Amino acid sequence: MGIREHLYGQLSGGGRITADEALTLWEKAPIEELLYVADQLRKKLHPENRVGWMIDR
Repeated sequence: MGIREHLYGQLSGGGRITADEALTLWEKAPIEELLYVADQLRKKLHPENRVGWMIDR
């Protein structure tokens, strides 16, 4: 099982990752894999397909 499948499977059900898992992802996971999982989770939580962000200046 790849990073993408593992992360999505764990997080899509409302699970969380540990600090050790987060550190491993930060150090070793390709950014494209993390971006893909983040986008899939965003789509699940917000299916209206709108994205926004806040800039604190």
